[in-house]
Amino acid sequence: MRYLEMQTANCKNCDKFFHCKGNFDAVHRCGNTDNARRIAKKISDCREEAQDAGSIDSQADQEANEYGRNGGNCEKKYLCKVRCNYNPSSKPTCRRENCNPLSWA
Repeated sequence: MRYLEMQTANCKNCDKFFHCKGNFDAVHRCGNTDNARRIAKKISDCREEAQDAGSIDSQADQEANEYGRNGGNCEKKYLCKVRCNYNPSSKPTCRRENCNPLSWA
């Protein structure tokens, strides 16, 4: 679901947000269990291994994945701070004015 959302939005600098949010959803919308966390990690590890394991980008993807699995605030960490103008509330918009945290409610 998050992958399709990312493709539709086509926003620059937003890859890590979608990694984070996808892992957050996989764990926290599935009961926040150890099993959900373990499965989300395996899927993320497999994806990174198949693409570009060990690269700086892959390592950053994995950090975002873990941050999301651990319940981190993906919006705060990976949207406007890294010039990602995606607004989860009004998807799939990608405009500079989206970087108003009050609009994320």
